[in-house]
Amino acid sequence: MRHARRSTIKVMRFHGAVIAAICITSSGAKAKPGPLMPQNPATFDGKTWCGLTLGEMNWRQVKKTVRLSKSGRYRHSTEAVQPKDSTREVDLFFSPGSADEARLCSFLLKHTGLAPTVSSAKHNLSAPKTFYPRERFEDWSLLTSPGKGVVFFIVNGEAPVVMMVPPAALSRLTARLSSTRTPILVRRDPHANAARIMEFGTVRVNDTIRGLLALSSTERARRESEMKDTTARGTMRYRVGATGSYTIDVTGTGNAAEGGNLTVTATIDGNSPYGPLHVTKSSYASWPKARKPGDAYLNAANLNAYYTKALLEATIAVEQAFAAEMETAGPPPLSKVREDIWNAYIYTLAAASAATVAH
Repeated sequence: MRHARRSTIKVMRFHGAVIAAICITSSGAKAKPGPLMPQNPATFDGKTWCGLTLGEMNWRQVKKTVRLSKSGRYRHSTEAVQPKDSTREVDLFFSPGSADEARLCSFLLKHTGLAPTVSSAKHNLSAPKTFYPRERFEDWSLLTSPGKGVVFFIVNGEAPVVMMVPPAALSRLTARLSSTRTPILVRRDPHANAARIMEFGTVRVNDTIRGLLALSSTERARRESEMKDTTARGTMRYRVGATGSYTIDVTGTGNAAEGGNLTVTATIDGNSPYGPLHVTKSSYASWPKARKPGDAYLNAANLNAYYTKALLEATIAVEQAFAAEMETAGPPPLSKVREDIWNAYIYTLAAASAATVAH
């Protein structure tokens, strides 16, 4: 106990707010740090949360206090490990630099399960203020506590994302937003009438099989010529110089006497009106070891049938799959649009926080 008490007193001299975290996760000088147990964001005072203090603790000091993952979900962030089966995710943002130079600059808390309601988020905030994006396609907003630097990301009456930053960093984001409610717009698809067809200019057959199944230059040229005629239900068209591609890779091992296998993989790469498409399908074939010399099914013609069947299966599958992808392509769902905007806001706040703690 004496040893543990000396450790606690040392922590108090370094950061008084760290006492609770150290007492929970450490029972001795050599105890490993435990998971970060997220507190109510309302307890963030503009600088300290869960015993961690912005601007004063570097990455190495934080790692001695709570268990950290090897990386984070964002640039310059590190994930704080959560208890097993937790429905919360915590990322800690640091300023650029080495483990001794990188300063803790902001906290990000995400609820993957039940999220707090707007009313509960407002409950412990002093002078909360709501901001709205200047353009939005859903009813979402940001609830902030300017004096503390807390930002709740609100959608459907809940706050699934919360970010805590130095109060001075908050204005970097809110200056771009509106303090009055903005209208919810109807999103219009600019590609609604665009042709759903991909032009491809590269066709290639690659094989690494040797022996009876090795593709001759004549067979390869014939197959590539057939690939140029592919239409995939009218969603593909060959044009010299086009950026799309259609490739077939044939790999395998073995021979007529010893048995073996082969895999045909067909891949189509190109663009839809909404972005890149990548579709790949494979087919597998194998043949047994010869039981006796001269087995009829082990001649070159019959072995080639394994290749032909696998090739047909792979090409039909990839062309049908590509057609389906092209035909159903569309703009991203509104939730993805919002998620991208929120991520941009998170990076804005993280950069502003890093600049703030640096001064």
